[in-house]
Order: sequence, then C-alpha cells, then structure tokens
Amino acid sequence: MNVHDWLFQQTSQALGFLSLLGVVASVIRWETAVRRDILLAFAIYLCGSSMREVVVYIYGNDQWTELAYLLSGIARVVQLTGVILFLRAALSEHCRPWVLWCLLGVVALFTLVV
Repeated sequence: MNVHDWLFQQTSQALGFLSLLGVVASVIRWETAVRRDILLAFAIYLCGSSMREVVVYIYGNDQWTELAYLLSGIARVVQLTGVILFLRAALSEHCRPWVLWCLLGVVALFTLVV
C-alpha cells in the first residue's frame, strides 16, 4: 500500500470514528446542554460525517460504484441538514429569518453555477 492510500484510509478511519464519538458525546450531554438546538445540529452534522467516512472506508478511493455514490450523497445531505440547522440556531437571535433564506439561496445559486 502506498503512502497516499494509507493516509487516505487512516484519516478516513480517524474522522469517522471521532465523528461517531461526537454523536455519542452529544447524546450523553443532551440533558445538561444549554443550547440543545446547536448541539442537535452539530450531532446531525457529525452523524453525516461518520456515515460518509464509512462509505470511504468500505469503497476506498478508486472502487466507487453507483451505490457508493448514492450512500455518499445521502451522507452529504445529512451533513447539509446539520449545517443548515446550525446556521439557523446560531443566527436566530441576531438575524431575521429572511437573512438565512437569502444565505441559503446564495449557496444554492453558487452550487448550481460552479
């Protein structure tokens, strides 16, 4: 195994495992959390990260099938959900709802164009 493949697999494993530990820590911390909305958003994001890294670990960096792309896409949608919930929670006290929708619109437009 060359250095690139080894590093790819090792970082994937570490990120997946640490993300899963973050989800477990969120569950443990839930009862005493001050801002549950932010904790939930971060836990959802970490769950998506862990799911994505499981796909990377199973399929490696060059053996991706259609199923791998589908599972990776689902994991990315879970991550995007966590990010959107986090932005909503973090900005809700300081910004009006239309600001968040405009931000999401700009991101969607940027994604479609690029």
